[in-house]
Amino acid sequence: MRKYLDDEKEKVDNELLKPSTYKNKKECLDRHFLCYCDEYNLLTTRDIKVGALDKYIIYRSEAKALTKRKELSLISGFINYLIKHRMLDAYEAAQKDLVPKVRLVDADWDSNPPIRDLDEWNTILKHLRRYVKAAEKHPNPRTALWRKHFYSLLLVLKQTGMRPDEARRMKWRDIEFENVGRISKRQRDLDLGELKAQGFEEWELGPEVVEDLGRVYRYVSHIRVLKSKTGAQREITSNSAELLARWKRDLREYLDKNELHFELNGVELKRDKDDGLPVIPDDVLVFSLPDKNEWKLPPYNTLNIRWRYMINKIEGELKGPQMSEHSYTIYSLRSTRAQELMDMGVDVYLASTQLGHSVAVLEKIYARLTQSRRATK
Repeated sequence: MRKYLDDEKEKVDNELLKPSTYKNKKECLDRHFLCYCDEYNLLTTRDIKVGALDKYIIYRSEAKALTKRKELSLISGFINYLIKHRMLDAYEAAQKDLVPKVRLVDADWDSNPPIRDLDEWNTILKHLRRYVKAAEKHPNPRTALWRKHFYSLLLVLKQTGMRPDEARRMKWRDIEFENVGRISKRQRDLDLGELKAQGFEEWELGPEVVEDLGRVYRYVSHIRVLKSKTGAQREITSNSAELLARWKRDLREYLDKNELHFELNGVELKRDKDDGLPVIPDDVLVFSLPDKNEWKLPPYNTLNIRWRYMINKIEGELKGPQMSEHSYTIYSLRSTRAQELMDMGVDVYLASTQLGHSVAVLEKIYARLTQSRRATK
């Protein structure tokens, strides 16, 4: 097993395997599979035979079905390594059922239920805003920045339906903003009236100014996801432009107020000519935080713990998921976005493309309307 993990680590070093995948393999084999082998007296590869791993499902009875399926998939990778290197008996290696399979039912897909309705989300959002507001007077400015980071990340996940890992790997260069505003006749008349009150005539303004009168600005963001769980690249369009712009300004103001002048790749941060604030390079991760002389991504587990604490704290104010016994998770924000897209009547192919799933998976897992809502429609 040590040799197998060393080979997998070498793949990570050569960018053939994601570090997170290697971490999952190592934790599964070290924390669970080795203990199972010890308990059931599987000491050598000769002991691995058909039926030897069947009790793993019972051994991990406290784990969710999806977790057990994932772990058995990782263990299967190790078994295949043994077969490839001829470390198993030839007869046993030829069998297809060395590793048991976990049969899933519909309820197993409900571990990340969508947020019940708009009122439920507003309750969570209200608590998030209070959480950010409470840090404004904190003596450590880094506390306020972290809370703004937590708030901004959750809202981006809700508005885009991205997987948490995808959002955390997103760089500023992966985002484009587009103005989809329009010319409002009413606003144009108001703008002209204001200019005339100041003594200007329309013919004095010039064609560019006149053309821009009455324009209502509204921006959307186009986010490129270059590395996803399925390996497919995609582009997500959402109303998160204002949120992302505000988060970027929060970062720049933090750098300015705390006089953090550090280098990235040997290049010192420049300052913008217009507002004088530090300019964040495009190759920086959107949700990384400045720490001494580098940008660091907060551990996902820290975010997860904070989310669970928040949900437990306001549990009395929440109705809870409508069709699931599980609590809301950070992944529930992805499920909620899928539910929203389906409720809005967005074309199922477009919705699945935005979320990075096949149509079948979208309908089966992420967008199962309750019977009452289907009947009402």
